[in-house]
Amino acid sequence: MGMMMGMMTGMTFDLPEISKLPKEDRFTWILIWIMKFRLNYNLPNTATEALIKFVKILLKDCENINYESFSNTLYKAKKSLGLVTSFAVCQKCHKLYNKDDVTNIQRQTVMKCSHIEFPNSPIKRFKECETPLNQ
Repeated sequence: MGMMMGMMTGMTFDLPEISKLPKEDRFTWILIWIMKFRLNYNLPNTATEALIKFVKILLKDCENINYESFSNTLYKAKKSLGLVTSFAVCQKCHKLYNKDDVTNIQRQTVMKCSHIEFPNSPIKRFKECETPLNQ
């Protein structure tokens, strides 16, 4: 444990009072720690995925813990922490748009793609794609 703490001297993390968290959030602090660890040490997705799976196995070996609710993939961990972003794609030019921007309920019209393929071209600089964006 001392070696682990020495290894993480640049990373601070306050542990929450677990008993006060709702049952479905009992493991959220572990996922947040893993994500902070990932950013601090610039881990690739595959290493983060292995770390998440290791923690799941560790929780499984601990008796009286509902380990089933712990994420077992990086995608599920990101999703449970609200870190997953959805995109809308222009079917013609394949430009990506944040799905929340395209599906804004306040807009009554369908958003169109604003991508300009050759923005530095004197002839095509003002020609936008204008393909209607689907969700």
